[in-house]
Amino acid sequence: MQNGNHRKMKKFIIVSFLFSSLLIQHCQAELGIGLGYPYLGVKYNFSGRYGSEIKWATGDGINVYACRGYWNFYSGEKLKSFVGPEFGYITFDTLDIKGTGYEGALFIGGECFLTKRLSLALDFSPTFIGLESDDFNVSGVEWIANLSLYYYFPTTAQKEQEVKEPVEVSEPVKLTNLAVADFTAKDVSAAESSTVADFLRTALVNIGGFNVVEKANMSKILAEAAFQQTGCTTSECAVQIGKILNVQQMVVGSLSKLMDTFFITVNLVDVETGKILNSENAEAYSAVGLRDACKTLAQKLTH
Repeated sequence: MQNGNHRKMKKFIIVSFLFSSLLIQHCQAELGIGLGYPYLGVKYNFSGRYGSEIKWATGDGINVYACRGYWNFYSGEKLKSFVGPEFGYITFDTLDIKGTGYEGALFIGGECFLTKRLSLALDFSPTFIGLESDDFNVSGVEWIANLSLYYYFPTTAQKEQEVKEPVEVSEPVKLTNLAVADFTAKDVSAAESSTVADFLRTALVNIGGFNVVEKANMSKILAEAAFQQTGCTTSECAVQIGKILNVQQMVVGSLSKLMDTFFITVNLVDVETGKILNSENAEAYSAVGLRDACKTLAQKLTH
């Protein structure tokens, strides 16, 4: 008897799979497969409001072949609430008694979506059941609860939309080509002013937003052009160097010292127009503080 039920279950699964595969290829509505204990169902949602289902339940020699109609009176992103009727045909072969019957129910329940395609549904219903055989004819009302797991296949429209959805490609950030000229030394050594210019280059690289020309490459290009950059503080000089280096912006400035305090003054110059885009200054009360002063200047120049 149980083997017969198992064979019927396998046949129903195969037929349901073939039927579902055919509908999936052509349907514009939503098709789902439901698995409960001990039943299997195929659900077809015509719209967000209405749906239908065929289901087969089996166990202990009893088989129920039923169809359902659904009305979703609430439909949210993750939760649906529904009501509907169910009608079914019953066959039974148990305890040496064979017969047939019918059942009818009005159910109410809800469906919670665990993922976009997977949901868990629960419903309750007072179910009228009538059974008859050669020896008896009985009927009555039973309260029945159904718990099932559903998987919904993507519709044709959803597949087409997924194919057509453009892939967002972020545009690469365009960096400004920039060079820092050696600073003019005032009451400090040329080595000190050159070192402070290096501090500023490093700070600008770490902040980002610029393609900073390396000191070695800059010196090589200027040497090939026979250009002396010593003492370059004006916008005219910055434009000359910038054109040779093929950069968009130049930083020129000076390092000076008064008593125990260092003063750094810098100008950010647009090479094409010769316009000073930003002018900043910073102070350091010791040689150790010059690196931090350059970090502060880099922050100011990039805002």
